[in-house]
Amino acid sequence: MAVEGSHDAFVTEYDAVMKELTAVAQGLAPVANLLKEHAADLSKSAQMIAARRVDNDTVSETQQAAKTLAGIQSGANGVIARISDAVKVSQAALSQLKTTHDGTQEAMRRSPVDNRALADLDPTWITPQ
Repeated sequence: MAVEGSHDAFVTEYDAVMKELTAVAQGLAPVANLLKEHAADLSKSAQMIAARRVDNDTVSETQQAAKTLAGIQSGANGVIARISDAVKVSQAALSQLKTTHDGTQEAMRRSPVDNRALADLDPTWITPQ
């Protein structure tokens, strides 16, 4: 994510990315729930066909399909949790960035040094040797 320009442009872009990630997580949640329902349905189907004495291979394949769907659903829930965690950590970092930036802005506002004087400052004076 390369953002050109000001601090405000960066914050705006950062907020947009966090909103997109949140939307992705929210979009995955119904899919995960649907997978869970289908896994439960397949498991019940496996029990029903076993009760009807259908061949063991069919019962086994149906049970395996249910387990596979449950595994995919579990993985989707893991992705949702990781995205949510990443968004929380990123929002905390952005909050700290805003606090730090606001403190710097406040210090510059209170400073008796004119901004034009800072612009004319010889950079070699503040470059570490």
